[in-house]
Amino acid sequence: MIAASQAFVARSWQKSIITPPLTCRFQPKSISGKAVACFQNTTHVYSKIQRSFATNSGQPHLRVLVVGCNGHLGRAVVSRLGNPTNSDSYRSEIIGVDISPQQQQLSGSNTFKVDKFVQLDPEIGNDLQNLTSRLSSIISTEHEREAKFNRKPLLDVIICTAGSFEPSDLTSPDKFSSTMKNMLCTNLFPVLSCVPLALTHLNPTDGLFIAIGATGALLSSPNETFAHGVSKAAVHHTITSLAATTKSTTKGVKKAPRKQFTSIGILPGVLDTPSNRESMPGEKFDSWINPDDIAEEIGVWVNHKSLRPHSGSLIKVFSERKKMQKNDIDGNMAPSKTVFRIAR
Repeated sequence: MIAASQAFVARSWQKSIITPPLTCRFQPKSISGKAVACFQNTTHVYSKIQRSFATNSGQPHLRVLVVGCNGHLGRAVVSRLGNPTNSDSYRSEIIGVDISPQQQQLSGSNTFKVDKFVQLDPEIGNDLQNLTSRLSSIISTEHEREAKFNRKPLLDVIICTAGSFEPSDLTSPDKFSSTMKNMLCTNLFPVLSCVPLALTHLNPTDGLFIAIGATGALLSSPNETFAHGVSKAAVHHTITSLAATTKSTTKGVKKAPRKQFTSIGILPGVLDTPSNRESMPGEKFDSWINPDDIAEEIGVWVNHKSLRPHSGSLIKVFSERKKMQKNDIDGNMAPSKTVFRIAR
């Protein structure tokens, strides 16, 4: 364990440009012998921040691509970005992509609806080449439409929230291969298909690329979690490799792309969704992660570049509860907080 008195390496996202109630605390942890920072906030804390930005109608806008926009997390992200708060610097123009049809639903207290929606053929997710080509054609269409306005870049943010879980059966060759294929197609292929888009069309200086990994995939994922863990670990590798690819000085690569956008992986535990509660009724739901909390954090990163983790970061997300007071003999617990901590 590293002593609390030792100096910590400052990250760009730790240098707050906003005033309380945002709180940033540091917890000494040992990961490969290095101290890491813990960034903590409570639900909707950022919505309380008062800043003198222009009204939404006069704000500059960002173009955001959300792949998997109809899932629980995707809907939360679209709702957050589509309903700007007083603290937001930008208004988001959202392009949503999913295999399921678009539906206007409720997410928290806000309705969500993307500015443009493209429904993909469900079978396209099984073919990485076709999926990549289809996403590229969607953005190319936008390029043709706006060519006369000379708008560059075409995308400011890419967020891939697509994903699922399916238990593995390691004893059955047929079931194992089927599950492994499904996990790669739903968890990894959507992220990989966005890589060429990022290198071609994403804002090279202020762009943001976000993909969803999993806390469980940081370590071994045995038995039922095998296939899911393999696919999510590959997502983690994609994020760190993309960040290394886009560094201005990439060692050993003669013609490395000169891009400087930020690539971040968000690694939650179990998301608190109706489907997860139905499939795991005996679990402790208060330790699960509210998708709205992740969406709120993404909203901060989209709007405030200085609060983003450094490119290549894998951010572990978990719920934390503590006793109200140390001398509380009844052991009353404070409301849980969603914690975002650099894992790697």
